[in-house]
Amino acid sequence: MGAAGHPAAPFFVSVTREYQALGKLLEKYDVAERRPGGGGEYPNQDGFGWTNGVTRALLAEPR
Repeated sequence: MGAAGHPAAPFFVSVTREYQALGKLLEKYDVAERRPGGGGEYPNQDGFGWTNGVTRALLAEPR
């Protein structure tokens, strides 16, 4: 399956766009709208273990 068909492609596109714009990873992403996420108990945080780890794992996948 190509990168565009990967189930995580919308997430990765959102992360990449925001990283290019802001120079940092965020905690939440709205993959439907392809923008930073919102809502929850507190504002969106810079960096986040789950987001950072998943992004790193996706970058390490063979293409």
